Amino acid sequence: MSTFYPVAFHQEPEGVAVLFPGLPGCQTCGRDFEDAQAMAIEALETHLLGLALDGDPWPDPLSLRDAQAHEDAQGADLLALLPAPPRPSKAKRLNISVPENWLAVIDAAATRAGLNRSAYLTHAALSQARRDKGADDDSGSEAA
Repeated sequence: MSTFYPVAFHQEPEGVAVLFPGLPGCQTCGRDFEDAQAMAIEALETHLLGLALDGDPWPDPLSLRDAQAHEDAQGADLLALLPAPPRPSKAKRLNISVPENWLAVIDAAATRAGLNRSAYLTHAALSQARRDKGADDDSGSEAA
């Protein structure tokens, strides 16, 4: 059975703010509702993956009724449910080589994203794999 998390979309003058009732710290934004939806999917995956890689359990999602009453949903233009990504299997340690001067850049980006290095690199690799898969699936257009 799939798990769904509530997400609140708030139209703001500069774009669409996205908050997840019951998931503190999980938020994002988009230029418009379409962009905000894509960003919401990525934010939810990143947040839950970060929890899993840190060894923390995923919180139970709020019911839609409880989400409607949550402060993050007050004044929302749209309240929806997003499916959770598949729970990752047990983490496996691996050894990779990265130029030493790149580690500072990677670590700073991971810190800004609220992730550890492993979670950040895993998320980056999965994001690239999805983009590559999308390019493979779109046989009618040329790759960029």
